[in-house]
Amino acid sequence: MIIRYTTTKKVEISRELEYEINQLISKSISAEEPVDIFSLIQKEKPDLSVLDENFLAQFKEMRQKNYAVDLLIKLLNDEIKIKMRKNPFRYKSLYEMLKNLIERYNVKLINTVDVIDELIEIAKEVKKKMDEGKKLNLTEEELAFYDMLLGKDIFENEDEIKFIAKEVIKKLGNFIKVVDWNKKESLRAKIRWAIKEILINVVDERVEYEKIENVAKEIYEHIEALYAT
Repeated sequence: MIIRYTTTKKVEISRELEYEINQLISKSISAEEPVDIFSLIQKEKPDLSVLDENFLAQFKEMRQKNYAVDLLIKLLNDEIKIKMRKNPFRYKSLYEMLKNLIERYNVKLINTVDVIDELIEIAKEVKKKMDEGKKLNLTEEELAFYDMLLGKDIFENEDEIKFIAKEVIKKLGNFIKVVDWNKKESLRAKIRWAIKEILINVVDERVEYEKIENVAKEIYEHIEALYAT
């Protein structure tokens, strides 16, 4: 571009000059850290999540109700499946509810307006369950173990369960970073023993060892389902 606008004659660019020009262009368009536009203009970020109430409300206003239903089913199904992967104990009932609703819709037992209302209610329930987990001050992974252990009769209170959920995730840290850990029996044995050790330290001598074994087995099975490749 420089050559074209500075002369009418055909001029050969030397390799050195071409290199210098390329360097200047590279520097001028070099990538920097992403700019958060909303922060820049001091505006709050809009929530485009399928669980956002304002976003959900838009589906009621859509004229093409069939399209609205199909889109909402797709978004909600994907959202619940992702959460089911980490925590089937908390979200399985909602997944079953969604499947049942889809079946009723497919055989025309429910109209599009009503199905949108029910889909929105399921989305609200998903958000409610997420918020419950946040109030417990647990990560999604910790919450899954908490939910699994909640119905067990070997614990005296919920604080014990929260402690175990956190300890399991903490102990797993080094093990699950190892490639193909689930194929190495020695590592799997160490994980199983670490789980039993956590349980024994909490329930002490008040619980039969067989019960501890059963609970430890359930915890390990969920670990495999969650982290094994």
